[in-house]
Amino acid sequence: MYRVQGVKPIEEALHQVAAAYTIEKSRVEAEHAQASEPAKTFFARAGAVIKKTAEIADSLDKIRKTGEGAYTLAATVGPLLVTWVKS
Repeated sequence: MYRVQGVKPIEEALHQVAAAYTIEKSRVEAEHAQASEPAKTFFARAGAVIKKTAEIADSLDKIRKTGEGAYTLAATVGPLLVTWVKS
């Protein structure tokens, strides 16, 4: 059975990629400079996928926060409105 875990696993994976790149930046750049054009194209596409994944994770997190905010507002204001309507 699959369990929905939200965007947390994606965020953790992106942080690991960013950390690894930061630590090995000079090595990655040196390897990239020596790479063949097909390899450079591959890494450009992989980078675009990682960037898009980060953007989607950010959007999903914003949607989650908006949903939580709406629920909290409804849970807080709802009972007050019911009381006001009854009076």
